[in-house]
Amino acid sequence: MTRNQMRQYNELNAKAMDESTEEFEGKTRTILPILQVGTYHLWRIHHRSNLMTNGVWNIIQAESPALLATASEGDRIRREAQLSKAMGLILQYVEPATADHLADNFNTPKAMWDHLKSTHQKYSESKVAEIRRDLQSYQWKSF
Repeated sequence: MTRNQMRQYNELNAKAMDESTEEFEGKTRTILPILQVGTYHLWRIHHRSNLMTNGVWNIIQAESPALLATASEGDRIRREAQLSKAMGLILQYVEPATADHLADNFNTPKAMWDHLKSTHQKYSESKVAEIRRDLQSYQWKSF
């Protein structure tokens, strides 16, 4: 990784962190980052917390079609509302092309989450490892 690429990566992460809060009428509000190439590791942490706060992370963790099939009418309606809420929260914080792809191809929040994980995690982890190697190499060259 070149110094320019490392600088761009650091600027992207710094921008994501700077834009993560805003103040309006004396109240601080958290703004969640949009998933972009190479930012999955940050996005995942913020959005898992957001889904937990909204009471729908359990839908992604333990989704089972059998639960809807055996549930009472009221439970099924509540469960479907939770599924919709979880999907909406995921779709809000991805790029528009990704949101279109997810909405067209996946009908559960777990399937969406798993797809994003399989698509972005390997790249994000390899990018972090590459940056660490470059930093270590740079540190040794500096001495």
